[in-house]
Amino acid sequence: MKIWKGKLKFQMKLFAMPENKEEQVLRNAMILYPYIRKRKISHGRAAEILGIHKLDLIDLYGQMGFCYFDQTKEELEKEIQTFKQLGLDLGESEAIVLSDDIPADLLLMDEAKGRDVAEQMQINIFKYCWSR
Repeated sequence: MKIWKGKLKFQMKLFAMPENKEEQVLRNAMILYPYIRKRKISHGRAAEILGIHKLDLIDLYGQMGFCYFDQTKEELEKEIQTFKQLGLDLGESEAIVLSDDIPADLLLMDEAKGRDVAEQMQINIFKYCWSR
């Protein structure tokens, strides 16, 4: 049996071994994206695997047309309004919504009401208070 090893082999080599680091990161980011989308890994973990900063990965996906948030603007505004009705101010509301959507590893919250809501949503929080 004769095996043809011409152009196809060359193309496969180029795909498997991109010539520069940027191409490698781009290819591997594309491979990881379905896992992020299905929430099997976080953006932070994917960035760690790729050896880049999380914000650089978010920017890279943005350039490729992949949105960091999976909510529409209207859905996000509705969630924030719900938190405002619970007595939270805009800062706590946005922090909770974003930490739930990202998902964040840890939320830093100094307001008791905000901490209570975050705990009910099973968001990992870091409790602290100012001492004077």
